[in-house]
Amino acid sequence: GVVVDDPVRSVSVLVDATAAARAQGAKPGMRVLDAQQYVPQLVVDRIDPERLAAELHVVAEVLLSCSPVVEPVMPGFVALDLGGMVRPLAAIAGDVKRACERMGHAANVVVTPGTKLSLAIARAVDHDVLVDDAGVAAALRSLPVDALGLPADLVASLAALGARSAADVQRLLPKGGVERLG
Repeated sequence: GVVVDDPVRSVSVLVDATAAARAQGAKPGMRVLDAQQYVPQLVVDRIDPERLAAELHVVAEVLLSCSPVVEPVMPGFVALDLGGMVRPLAAIAGDVKRACERMGHAANVVVTPGTKLSLAIARAVDHDVLVDDAGVAAALRSLPVDALGLPADLVASLAALGARSAADVQRLLPKGGVERLG
């Protein structure tokens, strides 16, 4: 796994993982402690945060050819606003993937109606995903609570209440609660 924290701690967040670690369940966006539950022998390397930020900015600049709004949103993730685009989203997603591959980056492209949903899905899966407005409910049903980027104690409390998916959390919260959580 790769993190940006110095020193590396159990609560450090992975910004990348090898294919072997991913195959065992470690994913970017996971805390080291959580990833080690899936991969006990996980070796963690540190990358300089300035180097990572510089590389993400290069990626973002290249991706401006795919969308007028591109933003590095967290280590290892770049968000594109595809709202109002004329071209089919699947075609744009393919362009994004090819642009990343040309720069030597393996990329999973997640396209949804919202950046936060895209980030949550990206934390949960290791493949490309395209969700349109009609597919949001199904995406929430299959999205595990730990992919939401919530603090571990809140995830544990929600699990104790029976919440296994984002849709379960949505049902537990009062109206407007999902918006407050982000």
